[in-house]
Amino acid sequence: MFYVYNTLLIFIGIPLFLLYLPFFLASKRHRRNFFARCRPPSVSPPEEGEVRVWVHAVSVGETLAALPLVRKLREARPDVKIYFSTITVTGMEVARKRLKGLVENVFYLPFDFYPLMSETARRVSPEKLIIMETEIWPNLIWACRRRGVRLFLVNGRFSDRSFPRYRKVRPFMRSLFREFDALLMQSREDAGKIARLGAPLEKVSVPGNVKFDMTPPTSKNPELVEAVREISRERKVLLGASTHEGEEEALARLCTDRDDIFLVIAPRHPERFDRAEEVVRSKGFKTLRRTRLSGNTVTNGVDCLILDTLG
Repeated sequence: MFYVYNTLLIFIGIPLFLLYLPFFLASKRHRRNFFARCRPPSVSPPEEGEVRVWVHAVSVGETLAALPLVRKLREARPDVKIYFSTITVTGMEVARKRLKGLVENVFYLPFDFYPLMSETARRVSPEKLIIMETEIWPNLIWACRRRGVRLFLVNGRFSDRSFPRYRKVRPFMRSLFREFDALLMQSREDAGKIARLGAPLEKVSVPGNVKFDMTPPTSKNPELVEAVREISRERKVLLGASTHEGEEEALARLCTDRDDIFLVIAPRHPERFDRAEEVVRSKGFKTLRRTRLSGNTVTNGVDCLILDTLG
């Protein structure tokens, strides 16, 4: 499967990569991490006897889910050096903020070309690789396995939308899942799905969703908390979470002429904070950003709160 995948990558993947290169360079969101993913990370070589664990999470949600795992690992094994990788800009921002003091290094995972992954695995030199949810990069798996790294899939899941795509390449997925030492799934349904893809049953278990182990952060602004509570007593709060283009407008239309509703919008991508606020304001809403509010401003004639922070 290694040769099949990398042959296809050369003859199909690289031309597609070059075809979309102008798009990546033109997009501010993609450009910020594009060049970092074209090279291995800067990681100092391990000292003699040093034990390293590498945790990979694709974006914000997976990074937040990894928090309790990283904390428990740090408590249980303070001697272990933890390295953390992600793919998205927002994932990087949250990881640097929330994992500060817990990990040695946070870096972008390179594109899945074998020379890049092989060099990354050599530099990080982990004893174990923990992959959050179902972030399957074949060359990452093969490069680590060839170095004797133990592989763990944690909080594994398959959406109803993605599972049929995996089934189309079942023999390929079966070969990859057999490389893992353990496959820890969120639910029995997810365990059944990965088993149907050919994963060895003795490696599959269902410890549950690690997101339930997360401790909600304590607010550093008690006045804000009280203000939001006051709003919920007087009006219904409608939350638009992880919104994309067009969805803020739909929410604004839904709430137009509804004085009994307070709208809260959390755009999916930080570069859309301005655009989301502009759209809602164009529909007649008085908006306020989370970064600009204080305890009493949120109740002072405001119709919509824009959550312009991450994590």
